[in-house]
Amino acid sequence: MKFCGLFIVLCGSQAFLLTKSNLFVKFTLFSDRDWQNVILIKPETNVTLSCEHKPVLKYKLNWKVKLEGAKHWSLVLSINEKNISFGEAASKSTQMADQNFQRSGNFSLQFLAQTNNAGLYSCVVDQGNESVKEKVTLLAFVELTVTPSIPVPYESILRLRALVVPPYALYHAAWYSPTQEQLSSEKVQSSGVLLTKLPCFLQSDQGNYTFQARLHGNSPQKLFLFPITVTANSKMIWSDISVMLCCSYTTVIIPCGSVLGDYIQLFWKEPRAKEMKPIYKFDRWRQSSMAKTDHQLQLVEPTSQASGNFYFLLTPKPTDGGVYQCEVFLDDTVFIQAVKLTVIHVFAKSSNSELVLSCIYSEHSQVQSVMWTHQNDSQQVHWDAKVPGQIRTRIPLPVNDETSGMYICTVKLLHGQSASAVYNVTASPKESHNVSAVPLLPPLFALLLLVPVAAVVAGVLLWRREKSVSHIGVEQSLSYYSGEVENIYENPDDLRHHLKPRGEDNVYKELDR
Repeated sequence: MKFCGLFIVLCGSQAFLLTKSNLFVKFTLFSDRDWQNVILIKPETNVTLSCEHKPVLKYKLNWKVKLEGAKHWSLVLSINEKNISFGEAASKSTQMADQNFQRSGNFSLQFLAQTNNAGLYSCVVDQGNESVKEKVTLLAFVELTVTPSIPVPYESILRLRALVVPPYALYHAAWYSPTQEQLSSEKVQSSGVLLTKLPCFLQSDQGNYTFQARLHGNSPQKLFLFPITVTANSKMIWSDISVMLCCSYTTVIIPCGSVLGDYIQLFWKEPRAKEMKPIYKFDRWRQSSMAKTDHQLQLVEPTSQASGNFYFLLTPKPTDGGVYQCEVFLDDTVFIQAVKLTVIHVFAKSSNSELVLSCIYSEHSQVQSVMWTHQNDSQQVHWDAKVPGQIRTRIPLPVNDETSGMYICTVKLLHGQSASAVYNVTASPKESHNVSAVPLLPPLFALLLLVPVAAVVAGVLLWRREKSVSHIGVEQSLSYYSGEVENIYENPDDLRHHLKPRGEDNVYKELDR
C-alpha cells in the first residue's frame, strides 16, 4: 500500500513503514477485530477473563497471553479432557473460574491481576485438528493517584492523575467533580496519563471525584467509572482576631502563628473590600519570598528553631488599615492569626480665614468614640463628624497664643483600647503693634527705596566739596545690592588715589569723616 510517497506493508495487526532509506518503522494498527473484549481494572484486582463453549468429549484448550511490549505469545495454561498444565506465563493465583468447567463449558480464566499482566489474552478451543473457539481479550489497567495524600492539606493544590496501561487502549477519558462537572484536564501525549489540578483545595471541595474512560474495541461495558473520595484536612488552628490601633507611619507588629512553619502567607482585606488578597508569601525551605503590595512590610524570621516564631513589621500609610491574616503551614496543619488594624492620621488644610485640622481613621465600625482636645484642658474644642471615619476642627486665622498649641485626636475602640495623634499649631509671628502676621517687603521694592537715599547722600557730599574747592575733578562710582549702598573701594586710601586732586584742600578730611 502506497501512502504519501511511502510504502506501508501490512502484516496482521502490525504494519511496517518503508522509508526511502529502506528503514522499517514498526507501529501497531488497532481496530475492533484486534480483540473481542476489553477490560479496564485497577491493580491488585481479581479479574475473570470469559471464555465459554459447549461441552465436548475430546477437546484441547489453550490460554495464551501477549504481554504489553512482548513480541511473542506465551502459554498461561493448557487443558484437555484428562489434565491441566500451567505455562510459563501463569501466576500463583491463576485458576479456572469454574471448577466444573468440563461439564459446564465455562473455560473462563481467573487470577489476581497486576499492572505487569496488561496485554492480550487468547482463549482457543481445539476439537480434533480444528479450532472451534477463539476469543481475544485486552486486559488494561488504570492507576489513580491523589497528590498530596488524603486528607489533602488546607489550601494546597490537589492533583488527580490517571495512568492507563497500555496507553493505546484508551479512546476517551475525563475527570469529573463531585457535582458531576467535567474538570479541565491535560493528557500527556502517548503516555496514557490524564492529569487535572485543583488549586487552593478547601473542605467545600471534598467529595467523590470520578475518572471516566472509554476504550477501543468491542466491549459489553462501554464506560468505565472509577470514583475516588478526596477529603480536606480540617487541621486549622485559629487564634482569636485581635484588634490593634496605631498612628500612620509608626511601625507595628503583625503576629503570625506561634510555630516555626514551613510556608507563610499574609493576606490583607481593605476596610471596604469583600475578599482578602495575598500580599506576601515565604517558603522557608526554598528560602524564597514574593511580595505583591506597596505596603512598607518586612518579614522577621526567627534566628533559630528555638528562638520563636515569624512576624511582620508594618509601617502603615493612612490607607493601610484593615484585616491582616497570617497563615503558617507546618506539615499538615495550618495556624491562622488575624489582626484588625485601625490607622489614625491627622493633617491640616488652611484657607484665608481658618485652619482645618482633620483626623481620619480606618475600620470605623470598631470605633467607640473619637474626639479632638487641646493640651489646655480648660480650652474647649469644637469639632464635627459629617463624614464617616473623619472628624474636623476649625481654628480661626491668625493663630494667637490662646488657639495655638497641641491638638490631640483620640480614638477609642469598642474593646477599650485607645490611641492619640497630635498636631502642633504654632502662633503667628508678632510686631510691636500686635500685628499677627506682617508680610515681608520684596527685595526689589526695598532696593528701589534705597535709591533716593543714596542720591541724597551723594548730593550732600558734592555740594560740600564744591563749596570748599572750586577746581577739583573727581571720578566716582556707586554700587547697589541687597538693599544697601556701598563704595566699590574697600578703603579711603584707594579712593584718594583715584580722585587725582589739583590742589590742596580739606576734601580728604571730609571724606574720612
